[in-house]
Amino acid sequence: MILEKLWRKNIPDNPIQELEILLSSFSEEKHSSILNGRHLTISDWTPIQYLLLEDPIKHLKCLHFFVERGVNLCGFSKKRLTFFHLFLVLFFYRGEFRDERHVEIFLDFFRYAFPQQSVFLLTSTQPFTLMDLLIICQKKKLFPYDYFPPGKSYQYSPLPQHLYDLLYISMMCYGCKLYSQNLESPIDQIHLNNCTFYMDKYPIFKEYLTHQFKLPPLLSSDEIKKRIQLLKRYKAQLCLISEQNSQPLSKTPTSCQIFINTELMDNCHLRDSEFFEHISDDIRLHKGYLPLLLSTKYHPYTRRKLNDTDIQIWLKEIHESQNFPISTLEENVKHLPYFFFDCKIMDKFFTIHALFHFIDQFFSVHHPYHQISTLIHCPMADIKYIANRMLLETKLFSKFKMVRKNPTTLHLAKVFYQYCLESDKYIVTMYFLLEEIFQDIKCFYKLKEYLDDVEENYFFIFDEYCCRFGTSNPQFFQKFLQNLMILKDFNRQS
Repeated sequence: MILEKLWRKNIPDNPIQELEILLSSFSEEKHSSILNGRHLTISDWTPIQYLLLEDPIKHLKCLHFFVERGVNLCGFSKKRLTFFHLFLVLFFYRGEFRDERHVEIFLDFFRYAFPQQSVFLLTSTQPFTLMDLLIICQKKKLFPYDYFPPGKSYQYSPLPQHLYDLLYISMMCYGCKLYSQNLESPIDQIHLNNCTFYMDKYPIFKEYLTHQFKLPPLLSSDEIKKRIQLLKRYKAQLCLISEQNSQPLSKTPTSCQIFINTELMDNCHLRDSEFFEHISDDIRLHKGYLPLLLSTKYHPYTRRKLNDTDIQIWLKEIHESQNFPISTLEENVKHLPYFFFDCKIMDKFFTIHALFHFIDQFFSVHHPYHQISTLIHCPMADIKYIANRMLLETKLFSKFKMVRKNPTTLHLAKVFYQYCLESDKYIVTMYFLLEEIFQDIKCFYKLKEYLDDVEENYFFIFDEYCCRFGTSNPQFFQKFLQNLMILKDFNRQS
């Protein structure tokens, strides 16, 4: 919020200097929330988004300053966009973004984060992955011009086909998936017979195949194709070969004995080039660890605080190749002759998970240790009770009438999401109410068998009340008992 106020109208020529002066006046534990645009509240636009909106090339050095300090590029603003979503959208709304240099910068930031399944919620029922957003923006104007902050000229236009195809295949290489849109490009169906054409046309695709099939670098397109054909022919023997080795595939022996990767898979399924060359604490880390290294500044294995030298070496190394998602040789060979697979998200609860992810982030700004994510698993009776309490305890939350009428997880998530977007004061109130509700539900399941005969089990129930509240007030006890009986009725109806 602090930087939003400073940069809303004008970003200085030397933003890094301003940032360093600003941060020096705050304690170190607040630096992360300020840089992420989450100090006291979620900003309409995050600091890195303001830099992006003005000119990513002009402010490239400052954007990397944010990256080095562990800013979450997949964190969203109150406009519901992440850094990657906004960058992608600007290709369609700002003419100066429509060149290969901007595409190169956009893809460069994939090295520092994993936005493949990050979600933009246009509405509470319209989630779009990054790939969805690319496809739908090419088809139609998705945002009104007043959606963006003033100061720049916005004009929607589909991308030229060559830029669209470049973004499409690059994002496919990075494992971006679709949810709301469908596969509809020849690029989706690249196979072994036509792959050399695409390798020659798109260097990133050539690098992708080298990575997927654990091949040495600098091979020609024809040689890559021949080696993949050979792997396909002998795929049954691959497992036997890998079992004989405990280290990544390598042309030359390595002195390092310990390799760790983010998926905790057997390193023999990977190639040494997927790991950083720089050894820290006698361990070689997979390049997929970079976002974690930048955000925590701790070694993931030894928990030692990292020094700046280690981080700078890794940042330099990450630019030697693309940081594609981790995958094994076996799974890639299995899907031949096609190279792109599992591109469509089939999770029927995807919208619900996306909504709760957003709600979780809003709550975390004010109350990091909340239980909001547990609502995903709530049975119908508990959802009814939550809606009922939200309606009875205060006049603020009339939208919960919809949940009481139709007690589903989706309706519950939609209402919480709407209130989060409206005002921070709702979030604080909902948090404290929910904490009480969770305690009620916990007590109900603990005392469920005793509620059939309250008089007989009075002392058991009263004792639980005293343990929870630390008081023996009869009036409050009656309210406690009343809540338990409401829960009992809702469970009977379900």
